[in-house]
Amino acid sequence: MIDWRDSGASSHLEVRYCLPCGYVPMAGWIATEFWSEFKSDLAITLVPVKDGRLEIVFDGETIFDKKGEGNLYPGLDKIRELKAAVREKIQSVTSLN
Repeated sequence: MIDWRDSGASSHLEVRYCLPCGYVPMAGWIATEFWSEFKSDLAITLVPVKDGRLEIVFDGETIFDKKGEGNLYPGLDKIRELKAAVREKIQSVTSLN
């Protein structure tokens, strides 16, 4: 199996989206927002799931859970907030190396 670490990226973002619910466009938008900010510093994986889930996981830590947010989709302001948090974490990891 191919591993994201083979990409050369320093961190990993996983977007888990409910396939039966039709969250594919939302997952694609989220992935595009993060890719446009971080490019090759961040490996991004889209993972189809079920049960109405939409989750964003950064380096194994859930940073957004639609169900935990009152079933609200992340708007642009929320995505900007999440990108800022990811940026801080990536910078802290790369400054340690």
